[in-house]
Amino acid sequence: MLGADQIRRDELPAGSLILDLHHYWRTRGSEDRLPARRDIDPLDISPAVLPWVFMLDVLCQPTGGDYRFRLNGTSNIQLVGRDPTNRLTSEVYGEEEHQFLVHTFDTTVREMAPTFWRATVPQEQLGHVRVCRGLFPLSDEGISVNMILGIAVPD
Repeated sequence: MLGADQIRRDELPAGSLILDLHHYWRTRGSEDRLPARRDIDPLDISPAVLPWVFMLDVLCQPTGGDYRFRLNGTSNIQLVGRDPTNRLTSEVYGEEEHQFLVHTFDTTVREMAPTFWRATVPQEQLGHVRVCRGLFPLSDEGISVNMILGIAVPD
């Protein structure tokens, strides 16, 4: 069954690549400012983490939010069996899939804080796959979230 459950950071397994990316994200901002896209340098992200990373543009539309995949790591693409780079989430996923995935992104945008998830996501060949995900908000002006730095790894 497709879906996502929010979990606490401490529910992630020790040594998780999600924890590594969370630590990196925390070092890019300050106590009073979220990191911006310009603060993220792929060369500074661990080579073990980088293939699992994805980045989303936050798009606001009158009918609701949508997200554009700006980049996807090679392992992330292999995990889900498709490359959604430069496509809208509403173009990549069916209605049921889109609804719960966007809920996780919307929660991160609304809370302006990292969120962590256990999810069953669509996978091209298998139908679905279990993952743990971390979503980390980015803000160019410090007022609203305009991008999400994310990571999904097999659960």
